[in-house]
Amino acid sequence: MTGIKPLKSIPRLRAAPLHCLLFMLLALPAVHAQETASAPPPLDAVKVAERQQARQLALDDERTALERLRAEVATLTAELPARLRALPDTAITESMVKQVQLNADALRVQQKDLQATVENSPKQITNLQQAIGQLETRIQLLDNPAKAGVEGAQRLQQLELAHNDLTLQQAELELEQQHLANLQERLQLTAKQLNLAEQWQAAVTDAFRRQQERNRRKAAEKQIDRLEQEQKAQLEQAAQLREQLTQRGEKLSETERRLLETRIQVAEETAGLLTLDIRLRTADTLLDRWTDEVEQPDTAADALQENLRAATTLDQELRERAGLLQSRQELFTQQQQVIEQRGEAGGSGRRSQAEEARLTDGLLDAVGQRQTELQTRLDRLNALHSRMQNAYRERLGAALLARQTLPADADEWQALFAGIRGAPGVLLHQIRLSLEAAGRTLLNATSTQWLQLAGLEILLLALAALIRQRLRHLQDNYRVAADGLFADRLAWTLIRLLRRNVGSVTLVAAMALALWWLDVPQPAFGILLTLVLVWTGIKIPADLAWLLLAAPDLPADRQRPRLYQQVRWTLALFGLLAAVTILAHLSAAPVHVSLMFDRLFMASWLVLALPLHWLRRVVLEALAPRFQSRFWFRNLQLFSALLPLGLLVAAGLGLIGYVALAWTVARHLLILVGAGLGWLLLRRKPAASDPTS
Repeated sequence: MTGIKPLKSIPRLRAAPLHCLLFMLLALPAVHAQETASAPPPLDAVKVAERQQARQLALDDERTALERLRAEVATLTAELPARLRALPDTAITESMVKQVQLNADALRVQQKDLQATVENSPKQITNLQQAIGQLETRIQLLDNPAKAGVEGAQRLQQLELAHNDLTLQQAELELEQQHLANLQERLQLTAKQLNLAEQWQAAVTDAFRRQQERNRRKAAEKQIDRLEQEQKAQLEQAAQLREQLTQRGEKLSETERRLLETRIQVAEETAGLLTLDIRLRTADTLLDRWTDEVEQPDTAADALQENLRAATTLDQELRERAGLLQSRQELFTQQQQVIEQRGEAGGSGRRSQAEEARLTDGLLDAVGQRQTELQTRLDRLNALHSRMQNAYRERLGAALLARQTLPADADEWQALFAGIRGAPGVLLHQIRLSLEAAGRTLLNATSTQWLQLAGLEILLLALAALIRQRLRHLQDNYRVAADGLFADRLAWTLIRLLRRNVGSVTLVAAMALALWWLDVPQPAFGILLTLVLVWTGIKIPADLAWLLLAAPDLPADRQRPRLYQQVRWTLALFGLLAAVTILAHLSAAPVHVSLMFDRLFMASWLVLALPLHWLRRVVLEALAPRFQSRFWFRNLQLFSALLPLGLLVAAGLGLIGYVALAWTVARHLLILVGAGLGWLLLRRKPAASDPTS
């Protein structure tokens, strides 16, 4: 048949087994030599046994040390809350702060050493496993009685040595594995110990910083008290001199009158300069506190941002005071020139003139001294402002990209679940304390405050009645054409929505005004305001959903009552979870509990995104037949798609641990959507000839 070549390959095939056999016979001595050369040297059983016995004793000591360390960590964990509670009453020195920092640093170094040792131990275990594998292979080869080149007695001797070496290596492997287990457990205990030490270090450092701030504040208060006493003495002196001028004015000569008026001016101006000194001491306290906070690596970005706002306000105030000092300096300079140009006759007149000039020179020196001090504070404030800006950018970037991980072990999960279980009771207790604090503030308010508050509330009610009347007039006279702009229909819907909620918004505004005017302390102010705002935040969107979905004034085929019920219950659950999340932060709940509520709240965004998508689709389907070709409708499609999509992105970021970044995305998303909605409302009606209207 074509393509087959049978004859030429037959001799080659017949010769192949002979070549293979010859190659195997030649290779056997080489294989034997390789096996003999690769066989590991026999171990000294006595020395290895002694070493393993010593190693076993060391492992026993390690386990004993682990038991002590485990008990120590348990004791520290149990005692830490009590130590933290007692810390504010303890006098903390700088040496104590350095000591706790050294302890934490030592534990960090110990953790790194243990981590490196744990990473190297698997390599030793792998080497032992490879050696055991080689010994097992050698034993398997020596077990073959037909092995060439080894006599029977020699084979048995080598086999016994291999079995002994295998037993020793297996025992060594077991000891190494026990040592690795001990190292891993010690590493876990060291991590817990380091966590406790870092908590204690943070608490001690914070308490020391607060103690320093209290000491500085007390020192500043003493200086301010002294300055106030001096100011009071200067004002009393000015009053006495003015009374003297009133009583003896007609009897005094013109020179004596001018001297007495200059003394009165000096006393009053000195009192004003002492007021500036008091403000400068207060500014020093603020600058010291801001310096401490900007140097602390754990200062939050929000705190730095608040300090930046306060620093800007302080800078404006100090610059205004510098301008006033400059004007006073110019005035005193002119006054000094007038005194020098005035010629006085007689010895008493010249003495009065010299005294008047001396007093004016003293005022000029005092003003110049305050100008120097003021400029020093401004220079320090400018340098500190730059540092705070840089630190704020760094902390903000680090906070946005910081990933909050879930609990790492069973103890942390147990603490988290315990915190979540106790959260409702804690929040209810905080609400009760807030109500009590608000009640005490109301009872302690003066009659003047009550009268002022009553006047403001009456004005608020009158304004609400006027707005309600205006909205009713707009609703009665507003007409929307069938093919009108979407902004007209949206304005019509918003008018109805506002009219339905004038009462609730007025009630919330009245309560917020009362809390603010009577100066209810934090966190009671924030907690009570959160409760009323969350209630309003649920009611207004629910009313909007009723107008758009239940829509009793629309035909039945355009009503969506089922979707309205879903939106209403979703809003209720969403608002409840939002209130719990905000109250957890305001109540200073543990960080891991607050973060878990953040995650739960962001997980609810996933549920909220679906009704928002349905609502968007219903609205767009209703508007598409008449407005699909218009420019604003395409923008509405884009902006309306951003809200559910952005919520999904923010929820995903929060659930994987980037909580701060998720909050930032959600905040900017709401700003963007609000800006788009405002553009639709404020958009002017285009001309009839405009094809894009």
